[in-house]
Amino acid sequence: NNLRLSSGGNSYFTNNVGIGTTTPSNLLDVNGGDVNITGGSLNLYEDTADVAGLGTSAFQIEQDGAGDAAITFRRTGAKTYAMGIDSSNIFQIGLNDFSGGEFVIDGSGNIGIGTTSPAHLLDVNQGSSGNFGFRVKGTVEPGFRLEATGYTTWDIFAGGGGSATYDNLLCFYRRSGSGNISFPDGNFGIGTTSPSASLH
Repeated sequence: NNLRLSSGGNSYFTNNVGIGTTTPSNLLDVNGGDVNITGGSLNLYEDTADVAGLGTSAFQIEQDGAGDAAITFRRTGAKTYAMGIDSSNIFQIGLNDFSGGEFVIDGSGNIGIGTTSPAHLLDVNQGSSGNFGFRVKGTVEPGFRLEATGYTTWDIFAGGGGSATYDNLLCFYRRSGSGNISFPDGNFGIGTTSPSASLH
């Protein structure tokens, strides 16, 4: 039997099921309209060794027209976020839609925050004064590391919470290698915003 309907037991189809189509090509093929799940959930289980990719992922969204291939996340009366590939083939996570460039990854692997056209591996577009492009915050010497493989490694951090030697200081610490801090172009001022000599 290809079809069994029961009011008290299991019901099943042994062939493909089509809704809105007479030629389903998958176990469940829905053509047109929406599918709503209210008060429940949709669970997808992958029990093979397939890696993520076209035709092997447990969940796939494909756009064969000129629009976006996206998922929308929405809380009623609150904010809406969209995530997916826009019509320019850029992966985005956006507030309401893909127009703001909140977070993008382009075809070269560049990441953009606040821009839809990142020109570097990480490109942050600061939209207002005081809203800095990024912040590193911590209770023990927050900072970041610059490492030139095979040459030298520098740590730049705000002193505090670690060694008392560095408390309340902006520190440039050579972690490995050799070299000095260099300002190859322009003047350096201490106590002035308009230095007129190499060191003023």
